[in-house]
Parts: sequence; C-alpha cells; structure tokens
Amino acid sequence: MRIADKRRREGRSLPAYVPAIGTRRRTQALACLGYSAIAISAGCCSEAQIKAIRSGGSETVIRRIAAHVLEFYRNHADRPLGKTLSACQLRALARRNNYAPPLAWDDTTIDRPDAQPQHLVKDSGLASDNEEFVDLDQLLAGRSHLNTGSAQGFTARRHKLNMQAIRTLERRGLNAAEIGDRVKLTVRTVERYRARMAVRVSEDTSPSTTTAGTTPSASTSERHHAA
Repeated sequence: MRIADKRRREGRSLPAYVPAIGTRRRTQALACLGYSAIAISAGCCSEAQIKAIRSGGSETVIRRIAAHVLEFYRNHADRPLGKTLSACQLRALARRNNYAPPLAWDDTTIDRPDAQPQHLVKDSGLASDNEEFVDLDQLLAGRSHLNTGSAQGFTARRHKLNMQAIRTLERRGLNAAEIGDRVKLTVRTVERYRARMAVRVSEDTSPSTTTAGTTPSASTSERHHAA
C-alpha cells in the first residue's frame, strides 16, 4: 500500500497489482476474530480469491481487492464476532495456522515485509498466543466473554488479560474512568492494577532483584501463576 500512496502523491497512475503481504495479514487477522472469506469478499470479489490471499498463494493482489480488504479491516478489526459455529471454526483455523490477530499489528508495520507480529516479539508485553489475543481484542472492544474453562482458569486468565488491556488502553491515552468503562472494571480496580504494574516495573529494573537460591517474593510467584 505504501507504493500506491507514493504514486498517488506524485500524481502517477496506480499499479493494477500491489504486494499481497498486507492484505494477507489483514485477512488472517480477521479470521482470528471469526470473519469468513465470504463476509470479507462481499461486494468486491469471490470467496475463493480471499481464501487464496489468506493462504499466501500469491505475492501480489489486485489493487481494488487490497483497498476493499483494507476498508473492511479498518471497520471490523476491533469488533470480534461472537461464538457462532462459523466464527469458532474460523478461529480454530487461525490457531492451527498461527495467524496473527489485529492487536499483533499496527498501521505502520502491517504492510512491511520485514515486520514481525508483536506476539512473537520478546518483551512486547502482549499475549503470547492467538486465543489470548482474541480474548484481549474482546476486552478492548468492551466485551467480557472469554474462552476459558474452570473458574480458577477464568480468574487467572482474566487477571492477566485485564493487565494487558489496561496497559494497551493507557498507551492509547485513555484515563482510568475510560479504561474502566471499556473493560467493565471500577475506577478503583483499574487504579489497583496500575499500581501493581508500576511495582512490577520497579522490581524488574531494581538492581536488588532476587538472586539464585533465594525464595521468590509473593509478587514474583504471582507473575509466574498468571503467565
């Protein structure tokens, strides 16, 4: 898409085909949220064309299709679908193929061939697998339904995802009240999470961190439990 933007600025004709990598990543990310090739292709092209792009079968894509997918992505990347049969099947496909969800990319990197999805970048502070990314997307979109099992597992996952959601929304400039409204937490609870994250940062950067042979602190044990 950057090539097209450059040509547009220079007043030159746009190429009929553009590199497929950004379009492929967007269709894969949408699959993580449950969007099918049929839904993405509506009004533009065939289901088969979207599936071929999503699977990486081509290095280039028709510019009109790339623009359509970009627009669909912008309108739906923060709106994960519910637990319909079709959406669950698409998410299972995404997990099997290790697709990166929308939160793994930003607009400045998704079209770059050398870019890595953030869940593969060490110390990114984000979830490490596609299912957690989908859950995090749901929190950021104002949803609270998470794919968890037992009550204990729900508590641990929700705790971890709340911290990730608060950190992400803070970076987007939201205040405690706005964050609480988005993730369905009280302002007081959001402030507690923020205080805990500040303590963790202080511990991680302190020269007096635990040494070999010492017993981990309660906060360190809690970090391992939540990971």
